[in-house]
Amino acid sequence: MMLLLSLWLSASASIPVPVVNEQLQYYAVTGNDAQALRRSLNANGPLVADGKRYDAYTRWKLRWHYHWNSDATGACALVSFDSVTDVQMTLPQWQIPERIPQALRRQWAAYLQALRTHEEGHAQIGRAAADAMDNLMRTFGTRPDCHALDIELQARGKRLLQDFSGKDAEYDLRTQHGMTQGAVFP
Repeated sequence: MMLLLSLWLSASASIPVPVVNEQLQYYAVTGNDAQALRRSLNANGPLVADGKRYDAYTRWKLRWHYHWNSDATGACALVSFDSVTDVQMTLPQWQIPERIPQALRRQWAAYLQALRTHEEGHAQIGRAAADAMDNLMRTFGTRPDCHALDIELQARGKRLLQDFSGKDAEYDLRTQHGMTQGAVFP
């Protein structure tokens, strides 16, 4: 058991922080008035797994890897781990024609800011999932054997992902997909 504790302590000192890769991408929308812009958003917005198009979409994916060692008694502990979270945000980008009224430009800018704020909420949920996974790994402790450790860690990791996916869905329900945050156009 002392060997495991020694391995865990030495590994803990060099445990990496969760890696979060963020990517922002745009899709083009066109229009000379608010109704034309709405039609372009409806036609070109990201198509999501539920088969619907949205004005914007943020997807996050969390992956984790770990290694363990066992001591002479067979007890097992994590000696290293890492997690990588990929966050991809997709937003509309208006291909603004030359002679557009300032009022429409301001309306679009306010909408885009509110939409980005909403999508940033989704990105934050992904980042929080990464932090929660990091905390789970750091506080996992030893198990009677490595098979038990692997099974429990995988189950707890999958539960964590389900919990945070639920938080993502709840966030959309609570904000009505950003409408309560001002992400409404026109």
